[in-house]
Order: sequence, then C-alpha cells, then structure tokens
Amino acid sequence: MQVVALVGPSGGGKSSIVKLVERFYLPSAGAVRMDGRDVGVYDEKWLRRRVAIVSQEPTLYARRSAAAPFNSTSPLAVIADTAYLTKHRH
Repeated sequence: MQVVALVGPSGGGKSSIVKLVERFYLPSAGAVRMDGRDVGVYDEKWLRRRVAIVSQEPTLYARRSAAAPFNSTSPLAVIADTAYLTKHRH
C-alpha cells in the first residue's frame, strides 16, 4: 500500500486534485495519471474505494499537543501527526 498526502493552505486546490483523481471532474487540458496510467482506465468504483480525504477539523486537533502524538503508526495517524506538527511548529 502506498499513501500520498496533499498538504497546503486553504484554497490551494487539494480538494480539486482529489476530485480529479476520483474522476468527479474531468480536466479541461492535460491528463491525470496514476502509476503512469490515465485515471480514466481505472474502474470508478474501484478507484473511489481507494481514495480518502482526512480533513483538518478543529475537533481532531483540539485535544492534541506536540507532546502527545497519536499512539499509532498507521498511515493516517502519521499524516495527521505530521500535519499537526507542521502547523504548530515555532
């Protein structure tokens, strides 16, 4: 399994990229590729089951601190920790 995280400011296009990958939007120019193949060759249901969004919700981070990261090494926990620590570093 490979995990890719899109991190950026609000309005930076992260959700639009996910919608292009999931084929909810079609590109007006160029191509969207995964593993070197146009995403159009993948079955939509198969593709959408493998793409997920983890939004930064205030309730997710309200109880966390840099001293108390998730007690997990799951890919989503690592992404959440990295996003939190990046946002709150001094």
